[in-house]
Amino acid sequence: MKHAYFIVLIGLAILTGCSQGTQENSVTGNVVVSEPAKPRIGFCPTMLPYALAINENDEFELVSLGSSSEALLELKESRIDLALIGRKAKTHEVLQEIKEIRLMEGYTLITETQRTITKEELRGIEIHTHVDAETTGMMFGEEQKIVFHETLEEAKSQGIEKAVLINWNEYNDYELLVIYDGPRKDLRFRAPRIYHY
Repeated sequence: MKHAYFIVLIGLAILTGCSQGTQENSVTGNVVVSEPAKPRIGFCPTMLPYALAINENDEFELVSLGSSSEALLELKESRIDLALIGRKAKTHEVLQEIKEIRLMEGYTLITETQRTITKEELRGIEIHTHVDAETTGMMFGEEQKIVFHETLEEAKSQGIEKAVLINWNEYNDYELLVIYDGPRKDLRFRAPRIYHY
């Protein structure tokens, strides 16, 4: 999977115009070739392992930012070339011309009002979902209380005040139930994405 990151980002580096610059020296008339500027990748703290893997060959300038929202704002204001975040951006966070590249598929938890809880607290919450039992079993094991529904709409209507497990592809500006595993967000519920112009 790491190689896919490199291919995607090398293509993005070309798209962002990070090529060698040339200029003429006004005194000597010689053409001076400048070093290419490295594309700047802004990333939220959760995406540090992915940012380091992407930059294994030191082809990018990594910019550590405080949150996904901050990374998207920096991209909107053109202070970075790429934003690497662990979730899908909300509609108001990106401009229409900003594009998304999904690096991984995955699942997340939504709820009525955004909140954060620990991995341990999650065990006491009833999760509603339309996702298949095999997937939920791999994610949670047998200790988690899961209520299965036929459709996403049914799961939301009966479980949104608790927690609803959805595929990131179904995300539509819902409020997230953010799970922490110690000091960091639980990567089971993150799905790395790159945003760029």
